[in-house]
Amino acid sequence: MSEEKVSRDPDFPRTLLAARGDMVMRIPSGKDDPVYWVKYHRHNVKMFKAVAVSDPDHKWECLAWADIERRRVEEFTNRPEWRQADDGPSGVVS
Repeated sequence: MSEEKVSRDPDFPRTLLAARGDMVMRIPSGKDDPVYWVKYHRHNVKMFKAVAVSDPDHKWECLAWADIERRRVEEFTNRPEWRQADDGPSGVVS
């Protein structure tokens, strides 16, 4: 997906501050299934990449946050119990 298409997504905040607030408002409960946590972190990767385009003054901080969230997806999807599951999430958002 090109940066132009990502930056036009109306569902994503346009600034780093708004993205951080959005991230906090959507955080799953500690009791939620790991599937929800993976979806949450994947969404954050996409959101921070989009915000890096729409908020160029904070581009590098947004990209750093996207990388942190990407690594969290990897942590969940690399767990042994996820490798065996046929219906569990797989892969990482690039």
